[in-house]
Amino acid sequence: RLTDPDRRKRSQKEIETQILKEIGHTPGIEVTAVSASYTMEAFGGAPIIIEIYGYDRQKAIQIADKIKDVLQTVRGVYNVHVAVDKPLPEYHIIIDRQAAASRGLSAAMIANTIQSYVQGTVATRYREGGDEYDVRVRLKKDNRSDLDVLKSLLIPTPTGTLIPLSSVARIDRSYGPITIERKKQERYITVTAGLKGRDLGSATREIKDKIEALKRSGKLKIPSDFAIQFSGSAKEQRESFRWLGIAFIGAIFLVYAVMAAQFESLIDPFIIMFTVPLAVIGVIWMLALTRTTLSILSFSGAIMLAGIVVNNGIVMVDYINLLRREYGMGLMEAVIEGGRRRMRPVLMTALTTIFGMIPMAIGLGSGAELRAPLARAVVGGLTVSTFLTLFFVPVIYTVFERISARLKGGNTSE
Repeated sequence: RLTDPDRRKRSQKEIETQILKEIGHTPGIEVTAVSASYTMEAFGGAPIIIEIYGYDRQKAIQIADKIKDVLQTVRGVYNVHVAVDKPLPEYHIIIDRQAAASRGLSAAMIANTIQSYVQGTVATRYREGGDEYDVRVRLKKDNRSDLDVLKSLLIPTPTGTLIPLSSVARIDRSYGPITIERKKQERYITVTAGLKGRDLGSATREIKDKIEALKRSGKLKIPSDFAIQFSGSAKEQRESFRWLGIAFIGAIFLVYAVMAAQFESLIDPFIIMFTVPLAVIGVIWMLALTRTTLSILSFSGAIMLAGIVVNNGIVMVDYINLLRREYGMGLMEAVIEGGRRRMRPVLMTALTTIFGMIPMAIGLGSGAELRAPLARAVVGGLTVSTFLTLFFVPVIYTVFERISARLKGGNTSE
């Protein structure tokens, strides 16, 4: 078990890489590092999983080995592994159908007889104390793997005679897989890899580009009945981003609908919604500054901002409307006075949230890699949005009010 992150100088991935480098190439030893992090469990297993679909297992293994070589050339990719069990020795019995038919035997009759010899047949049941136990008769264990014994197995014919298996079939030594994995009713093999030091999106794009380049050069030939698909965290992240994008749009619509009902206006909520793009600028700036990748958690922080940053705009626009309605101030006078008086409440509201999120954004303690992206997105978006809102929202408010006044044929006192 690793010590806590604050008590060691290297990250988990750096330790994995060092172990694999030292013992990963030892002859006769196959080493695979499996991470049990929460992000792997939440987003589909290993960061990079490539699935090769096709019936011909040997061809699929050849394609998987070439893809493995491609992955090993990509920066940040480590612990590349082809998920194929080592084959075990087995016997293949090839029936001579003409010889079998001449003796009145079918392939099914021969197969059933061999099954009785190898797997056994229940001859009777033994009863003791109310319990029943099957008594299975079959060849001894040593004889079941003896080629000479298998060739001499006696097969009964419809005429009642017994003939050796070797007279109607050929037995070949071969190797076969322990398990054959299927998905969507098709055989497939997976190539998995870890990722460190870069974002998943750029790594996935580079892998796809290199595979396509290899296919165009003719070094990687994919038969028509084969298919290559990306799975794992890359697929889960792509799906999650799509749904989070829909959630972001939905959040903006709901916030706008609530404000429209409160202000009894469509223009004022529209002006306030300009704070959301300002927040997005802050999110991008903070993620770039801290070298944090755009992940599910940082995207979730951006969605949270859609409901947080509008508070500053609401405070300012509502007070400007109050000054114009209750005190009869002109447009410019109300905007300047509202901006001056509301600056302190806006800053206090924003700064309390920002300072409250800073410890989480710094990323201290165990599990900080999960919490930090969300907090950094909120801190960056709220910081930039707050300061730009103090200048941008009054300007937009003034522009829209003047346009509205012209359309109505009235005039605005300045």
